Amino acid sequence: MKANQERFLIASVREKRFAFPLKDIAEVMETFLAYPIPKAPREYVGVMNFHGAPVPVLDFDSFLNGCPAKGTGSVLMLDSRICSLALRIDGIERIASGEIIGGGNESDWLSGTSVAIGQESLPSPSLERLVELLEDALRSSGRNARKP
Repeated sequence: MKANQERFLIASVREKRFAFPLKDIAEVMETFLAYPIPKAPREYVGVMNFHGAPVPVLDFDSFLNGCPAKGTGSVLMLDSRICSLALRIDGIERIASGEIIGGGNESDWLSGTSVAIGQESLPSPSLERLVELLEDALRSSGRNARKP
């Protein structure tokens, strides 16, 4: 591996593929059991037990495309330095070495950065920005619920 390369987890959501920095993923789970979260936004599958701690599971496809959340697929547990959150994805392709070739765009968190893996370029979403968007959405939904 070259000095300027990093390792990425290549994952799929519908027909799209994403490169998640391996350093941002604490664990990958192929099966999981999630319990419903009352009054949670519909993109949340539920909450799961992760080594004794409750962790919300966000259906990445539902969040991106507004479709109903699925309870099957793989789960990417984010590293705790980012937040306590799991992402449900459709599948995992492989771990690969890649090089960041494009800088992040503050307004486009999903593109984050572009990663060259072999002859292709894949988007690497900004997980920190995703968490900010989720927190903002939860704050705003809470304000709306408190209005008389």
